[in-house]
Amino acid sequence: MNYLKKHKKQVLLVAGFIAVLLIGLVGVFAFTDFKQSLPIPIAKINGDYITYDDYIVEKTGYEYFLKNSQNQELDEETVEKDVISRLTFNKIMEDILLEYEPEGLTQSEIDETYAGALQGRTEKEFEDLIMTSYGWSVDQFKERVVVPTLTQQKMVEHFKTDPKLIEQYSTDALEFNASHIFLNLGKDDAEKKESKKVLNEILVKIKAGESFEDFASSINQDLTVNTQGDIGWFAQAAVAKEFGDVVAALAVDEISSEVVESALGLHIIKKTGERNVVDIDTYMNKRIEEADVDTFWGYINPIKAVKEEKAAMDAAAAELESANEAVSEEGEEEEIEVEETTEAKE
Repeated sequence: MNYLKKHKKQVLLVAGFIAVLLIGLVGVFAFTDFKQSLPIPIAKINGDYITYDDYIVEKTGYEYFLKNSQNQELDEETVEKDVISRLTFNKIMEDILLEYEPEGLTQSEIDETYAGALQGRTEKEFEDLIMTSYGWSVDQFKERVVVPTLTQQKMVEHFKTDPKLIEQYSTDALEFNASHIFLNLGKDDAEKKESKKVLNEILVKIKAGESFEDFASSINQDLTVNTQGDIGWFAQAAVAKEFGDVVAALAVDEISSEVVESALGLHIIKKTGERNVVDIDTYMNKRIEEADVDTFWGYINPIKAVKEEKAAMDAAAAELESANEAVSEEGEEEEIEVEETTEAKE
């Protein structure tokens, strides 16, 4: 005890040195986990940081999906590029939506979309499916699948109804909105005949003034039973030919004069909208090119690569145009020389 008191300062110095040494050794072994244990940013997108933890959770889900749903494995560099590209795209979509809805998505919207994804499964069944497909919890699935999906849906609808963007990006192609009253074909001709009879009786009642939407909500045998028959917007080529041809021929708010049979089933169709397709791909490419994206710790910057590739292509196109102009000018000069020589001989 007397020794400790006498040499207290030296003992503390030695203990401190040992502690520092231990911390250093732990640091060496834990270095690879450093970024994961702290919210270390690996990218910055339009002023917001993406952390290493964000990246790892997204990467885990992507690799699970590739392996379990696609039976596919990609090299590490491709996975890294794809994951950072997805995180970047999701952030850009979020920024666009906030321009229209500053409050962003509501929790009730997220929960409602998630409930629709259950498709008759129990919560536990769907939770197990999420874990098997992505290696995620339900909350992670909501954050990384439900939120981006809902964000994209709402962003697209705002884009397609914004007068300025419609004027700038509108095309000649058309897309349609429609509702239907729908029954399956059944397992044999007798069942199909009975379903067709039911729909013909309903068609008569609708023409007499009864509600199209009420019938759709009560008998539809697909997910539109929850939307009063509303299918949403679609391109003609994206639906069954028999269905698309009828929709294209109808006037807005007009109902098909007979039951329509397609490969999917039997329909009474009501056209509810028609508009020019707006080129969202060009718009999104422009927003991606304008995005301010930085990556750290040596992570791939896919947007930078795209910008560099586009700049190289633009430079090559400009060089080719300049060369063509030079060739054209040389040709014109040769023609003038030939004309002058001919005139001189004459």
